[in-house]
Amino acid sequence: MNFKHILLPVAMVLTLLASCVSDDSTYGTPGKTFIRLSGIAESYSIASYSSEKLVIKPQISSSFDDNDLEYLWTYYLASKGTESTYDPNTNTTTYPKADTLSHNRDLDMPVGLPDGNYKLIYTVTSKSTGYSQHFVTALNTASALAEGFYVLKENSEGNTDLDLYNPSKKSLVSNVLQTYQGKAMPGAPRCMDVIYNMSYVDAQGNPAGANMLCLTTEADSMRFMSLQDGRTVVSPANAHYDPVKGEIPYRTVRGWYSIYYLTSNGVYSCYTGSTGIFAFANGDPASVHVASGGNASFYAICYWSSTAHSIEALDYNGTSMPVISAVPGYEATNLQATCLDCGFCEAAGGKTYFLLQDNNDASKKLLYAIDCAMTKATISSVRAISPDSHFAKASLRAFNSRTATIGYAVDDNKLYSYNLVQEEAEKQLSLQGIPADEKITFVSNRYFAGSSSFDYLIIGTQKSGTYHLYFYNMVGGEPTGAPAFTISGEGKLKSLGYVNPLVKEGDDATLLPILDE
Repeated sequence: MNFKHILLPVAMVLTLLASCVSDDSTYGTPGKTFIRLSGIAESYSIASYSSEKLVIKPQISSSFDDNDLEYLWTYYLASKGTESTYDPNTNTTTYPKADTLSHNRDLDMPVGLPDGNYKLIYTVTSKSTGYSQHFVTALNTASALAEGFYVLKENSEGNTDLDLYNPSKKSLVSNVLQTYQGKAMPGAPRCMDVIYNMSYVDAQGNPAGANMLCLTTEADSMRFMSLQDGRTVVSPANAHYDPVKGEIPYRTVRGWYSIYYLTSNGVYSCYTGSTGIFAFANGDPASVHVASGGNASFYAICYWSSTAHSIEALDYNGTSMPVISAVPGYEATNLQATCLDCGFCEAAGGKTYFLLQDNNDASKKLLYAIDCAMTKATISSVRAISPDSHFAKASLRAFNSRTATIGYAVDDNKLYSYNLVQEEAEKQLSLQGIPADEKITFVSNRYFAGSSSFDYLIIGTQKSGTYHLYFYNMVGGEPTGAPAFTISGEGKLKSLGYVNPLVKEGDDATLLPILDE
């Protein structure tokens, strides 16, 4: 418990934090004038931009009449408390000031503050004398949208919405778009990508930034949703300097320096920490199929152009770079093929894979392995997939990202592993805990490289209008034991994403995985 006499300049508040003030004051009668505050905890945590309320009911004993007292709750971001600006022309220093939260005696209200650690100051003042006392506590805020597994889904009306599962609270928030924006996005879901530290210019023209989801739908709708408050902050109306008519948005992914926006006009990019406006497109028209080039390329990207029928690449600056071939007879351009899937496997030496199907013979499928470098990408091998293999016949496929050189194939509602490096028999993988009457509609190796790291093989199933997600720990890329946990909700599952508010710029967690789901 700390009592203060001076509030507004933050530096003064900080200076007084270590001292206690007696009840005597020049504002009142020594020994008889007092305001004593209690009943306030040392710290509070709350989910901001949610229905959760911050409830604090201080206990006040005072020599003043209740009608003579006025109340003030103020706050400032703790990291800003020691910042100041010095003006040499006037020889003055300006300190940040606390902002007002409420003038009520008690707090019982939702809080809409960006994620952070704040100092919360409660001030009680005698209006007749000016005598006051202060109490400083800590307020830790994290948006209800800031952490967890996002489920991209199609709702019963055929439109796009989201569910959010928070693993810390073991709770599911259903229909996030309906709840926070008033309605779902038009059209069935196309893609969802987590973009950490996305910069943008706010409505007042000021630079801003937040973790976001980029959502696209089959109705060619696109939006970047802030994971602070659920607002749409970037859309086709402000994604470019001027709106581009007729552009089809596919998805947006992150690299080390650049954020890549894949569209029917090619791939736009902007630097992290910039205005967030996508100015110029590079390369041929894109598609939803994109994979990382990994660390050797400083996290360049490779993508499939569905109109040029080519595998193309952009470097870490967002500039087109050549895709050459070290395999005689196989090139990256003018391929009479369709891309079925792509992915990146760090365990295979950092290779990017594209699975292509011949347009004239659906039984012919080729697996391209690509090595990405800083200035070029090289096709290092091409493998013909046996048409009798589960990997060829699969309804769903995925690539293990970090721990094994395998791909995954779902054939006849069973899961198989496929060796990406050498020819060997496929292996059926056991999936405990999935009822036989649930159809597998989703498979993904989802990992997180930051704090609270994990590496799951995730299986999604559908039964009528309900989806189920099963999260398996792995040994050698294979699921082991019963699911670590499960999620279920209403709607038709499309894909999955994970966001963690502790991720900082430059963390590996901001970059991978880019999954072709």
